[in-house]
This record gives sequence, structure tokens and C-alpha cells, in this order.
Amino acid sequence: MKVTTFIMDEKFENCLLALWVTDMQVKKAIYREPILDEKVTSIIKLACDTFQQDVQVFFMTVDVVEEYIYRKESHQETISDPFLIICVIIFILSKYYGCGPDLNITILKTFLLKITGTSYHNLSILKSEQDVLSVLNYKLPFGTILDEMNNFFEKFMREYRLQDAVRPLCIEILVLLYCTRTKWFQNIKDLYSEDKNTFKTLISTKLYVPSAILISAFKVTNYQFILDLNGFVDDISEFTKIHSSHIYALSSIILSLMNSV
Repeated sequence: MKVTTFIMDEKFENCLLALWVTDMQVKKAIYREPILDEKVTSIIKLACDTFQQDVQVFFMTVDVVEEYIYRKESHQETISDPFLIICVIIFILSKYYGCGPDLNITILKTFLLKITGTSYHNLSILKSEQDVLSVLNYKLPFGTILDEMNNFFEKFMREYRLQDAVRPLCIEILVLLYCTRTKWFQNIKDLYSEDKNTFKTLISTKLYVPSAILISAFKVTNYQFILDLNGFVDDISEFTKIHSSHIYALSSIILSLMNSV
């Protein structure tokens, strides 16, 4: 009975993975240039770590903060207290994602006081929370690029029998890319300065970044010695419909960022 259940579960997982593959191959993200610089993303990471939140909350916070800024600017509205907004968005997402220690208003107020020297009232935090949700039309993301990368990794882990130990490294690289979004984005933009259409297509392709992250992870582990890396990249290229030269280009930028840390 256990063997039959295992086979059925595996078939079901493979079916879900196949549906995800089909979706990702045709799905495009909206092209937008990153807004937050390295200083701000580092502050967001520090706050998430201080509140002991799951890394998923960090990725969601960066995405939601940029979406909030984008919508405010499109209506020509100013943000009077950016740091409060960042903390409130983490507060919202900690409840939404439901992972990690409970984050309450008292903890939030203590953190804000310690960082800014300003004492915030409960009402100020609740009003900011209402403002954020209103600007976002009460819609929060279902997932992040981390979910896409995990599914991407799962597909090739099964096909190539990869060790799951590579996954934490891929997550670390993704955190680095989120913390240095404007830097690597500009690097890749400069690289394709004479081919802007290709650049926008690549950035809008959901599997572009996960592909380059996985290749970068292999290049700094023992897999570079035991795996036919060129053949592996060719398989990824065929799967993602992204030419291998584009994957190698972003991987080179990622490795440069890793060496500079």
C-alpha cells in the first residue's frame, strides 16, 4: 500500500511539475526596472532578519515595496515615512505568509524606536497598514521568484539526480541578487545596450534568472568537475528557450558579484 501511495504521489508531483513547466515557458513578467538601491534592500534584509522572518518574506517585501512605490509615483503621491512603510509591509507579509515568530505592533514599535529614535503610536502603524493595502488594492503576491526557482531546481534535480545541498546556495545567490538589484540589472542592461528588445525579453522571462543562478552555483561547487556543464546548459537552454550565451552572460555577472562580497 505504501509503495502504491508513493508511486501515485510521485506521478501527481510530476504532473504538477509538467503543468508548471508549460506555464513558465510561455509566461512573461511585466518589464519594470528595479527601484530600490542596495542600501534600501540591505535595510529590508536587516529588518527581516531582526524579526526572524522566513527568507520568503524578504523577497515578498522587496517586491511589494517596489509595487507600492510604483503605484504611489504613478499617482504623483509622495511617501512621507519610507522606513515606516517598509516595516509595515514586513508586518503585513509576516501575517500573510504565516511563517516565523509572531510579529506584533509592540515589537514593531520597539524596532522603529531603536532605529529612528522616534516613538510611533499604534494608530500610526495601523493607518500605514491600511494605506499600504489600499494602494495595493488589497492584493498581495501569491509567491515570489523563490517559488519559481525551487520548482526549476526540482525539475533538474530529478532529471540529473542532483544533491539537494545545492539549493541553499541557490537561495543565497538569489538573496544577493535581490540586495544588488540595481547593480546587476544595470550591468546586464549595458551589455545589451545595442539590443534593447532582447534585453527586455530576457528580463521579462521568468526562468532567465533561475537558470543563471543554477549555473553559477555549479561553477563554485564540485559539480563543475563532475558534470558536463556545457551539456547541462544546452538542456536548460532547450527547456527555457533562452540561448546559452544569454545564460552564461548573466552567470558571469553573478559570479563577479559573488567574488566582490
